[in-house]
Amino acid sequence: MLLADAAFATASNTRRRVVLVMSNGMQNTDPLVGVTPVTVPPTPRHVFTHPSTATSGPNLPNQANYQIYSVTVGTGVAVSAAINEDIAKATKGFYVNSENSAEPMRTFFLELLQNFVRFNTWETARLASGTVTPGSPFEIAFPVASTTASLAVVVAWPEGLGRLEVTITPPGEAPVAAVGSGTVRRTFDLTAFEDYDPLGTWRVSVAEPGDIESGAPDLEHGQIVPVEITVLVDDKAVNADLDIVPADYMVGDPVKLHAGMTEFGQPLTGLGTRPGESVVAEVLRPGEGIGDLLAGSNAPSTPAPTGDQQSPAEAKLFNELQQNPGALKHVEDVIALADPSGTGVYTAEYATKEPGHYTFLFGVQGRTNEAGVVSRQQLKTVYVRPVPNPSTTSISTVTRAGREVNQLILTVTPKTKFGNLLGPGYANYLWFTSPGRPAFKGVDDLKGSYTATLDYSGSQIPSVSLHFFNVSIVITDDVPPDALPPFDDRTVVIAEIPGTGSQAKGCLLILETIIRRILKMLGL
Repeated sequence: MLLADAAFATASNTRRRVVLVMSNGMQNTDPLVGVTPVTVPPTPRHVFTHPSTATSGPNLPNQANYQIYSVTVGTGVAVSAAINEDIAKATKGFYVNSENSAEPMRTFFLELLQNFVRFNTWETARLASGTVTPGSPFEIAFPVASTTASLAVVVAWPEGLGRLEVTITPPGEAPVAAVGSGTVRRTFDLTAFEDYDPLGTWRVSVAEPGDIESGAPDLEHGQIVPVEITVLVDDKAVNADLDIVPADYMVGDPVKLHAGMTEFGQPLTGLGTRPGESVVAEVLRPGEGIGDLLAGSNAPSTPAPTGDQQSPAEAKLFNELQQNPGALKHVEDVIALADPSGTGVYTAEYATKEPGHYTFLFGVQGRTNEAGVVSRQQLKTVYVRPVPNPSTTSISTVTRAGREVNQLILTVTPKTKFGNLLGPGYANYLWFTSPGRPAFKGVDDLKGSYTATLDYSGSQIPSVSLHFFNVSIVITDDVPPDALPPFDDRTVVIAEIPGTGSQAKGCLLILETIIRRILKMLGL
């Protein structure tokens, strides 16, 4: 990030400047990267660097002049999802994630490329995924607006799974076939076609070479090959803006979606209201929170020899997925977008319950006023953040009376609004405060609970508050309390924990008296 920022210090102002951050999200080398928190009233957010012993540091000096796009593969625990997402949002870029497979990333990179050159007219007309097996090709069909000048088809699959043949058939023109291993790319200049039918349907077929031409098939019997198809179009008349409304989404917040379509600068209204048309978003959402998965897991927390420094929670997740690759559960859904005001901006809200990554594949297909039938798609990811809710979070208190120093033992099990466990890995973000004492944190039991101890004197149990830092900053074990972000109203989860302060009800005094009497009887 520092190298990229410095490279733009002397870059020409006449060119668009973009940074693509590809990372597994594990920050383990100083300096670390963070994003300034949301303030009230809101001020521009900044990307900054900081040492592992602090939570603040200098802003990247040139970031006002470029966009950052961040790409990760992995779960919310492992990839510092909130930080990666906010790095992009702070600079008006966007964040893309795949939780369980790196293969779709080749398609994602094309999506990012489209946005790098968004001041041009290239857009995504179709994203599709399927499988090819011996004797069973994967095929798609799609319309292309009559105002499209150029079209590019990219087909990708794991390179080590053999050769495939891709056949692309423009309407009215002869099929174009190509055999490749891992990737096939073809670009078409539609203005150069002689018999092209602009109102017809394009077709793409992917199969083993033996399915289409003579010769021995390349795929083994029963082999399944996952395939990703991306179609990009250069259309100077029709433009799409398919996106997630930027926000820091917490569990329970509805994710706001919008889709805008224009033709020659004028909004396209009525899409999705006629037969064969649609304005939708396909959703891939968590079927279970990572916190619940880890809390119920018996996988060891011993770091694996991956080359990365891993926290106990990260190591436990890694080991769980090694033992049980199907542990991450996902649910597919579809939501329709509507334009009740007739402005050409189609909106919807998608309710969230589980924390984690929500991936939305926007899809718009409908008839324009002049360009015929148009198809547009866009892939976006939003991270729904787990935050503890005071009504579902449970805290138990136990007091131990000593001769001179008493102890208050607090065990907190943080849960979200719908009762999902935050799970392991949040010890440095859950802190306790008590008047006149330094802030203190608990020990992670790696099962979803955290236990902290407060020493005090006297018979009155001190008042204790629970705080949570919902920040896009790595807080390491080495950060002292005085280097934390401010403890204020935004961090409070429970202002006074039951069984402490005014809610203690003198329980300790009774317990202490009984213990002292027992000790006296025993002659101790």
